[in-house]
Amino acid sequence: MIRRAHRAAWIIFNGDIPEGLNVLHKCDVALCVNPENLFLGTQKDNIIDCLKKGRMDARNKLKAEQVIAIRNEKILGCKKLAKIYNVNPTTIMEIRRRDTWSSLP
Repeated sequence: MIRRAHRAAWIIFNGDIPEGLNVLHKCDVALCVNPENLFLGTQKDNIIDCLKKGRMDARNKLKAEQVIAIRNEKILGCKKLAKIYNVNPTTIMEIRRRDTWSSLP
């Protein structure tokens, strides 16, 4: 079974993930596997956490043309693009992985 690294880290350090819960990040770094930065919560908890930290509105900040430009940019990294577009680096990573804006090329 393939797992995302943060979920595997949770299981190694804390045991099973109860049904219906997600492993969330206090640090907002999707690649983080530090057990001290991880906590369990529902999807609703994740959305509330996003809103409190100002991450949810990033999807409303970008236009389709900008998302396409981000995906086509091959030289600049997530941090640099995040600065240019005034969003969180995680937002750039999610766009590039097609976790968000999946309907666009």
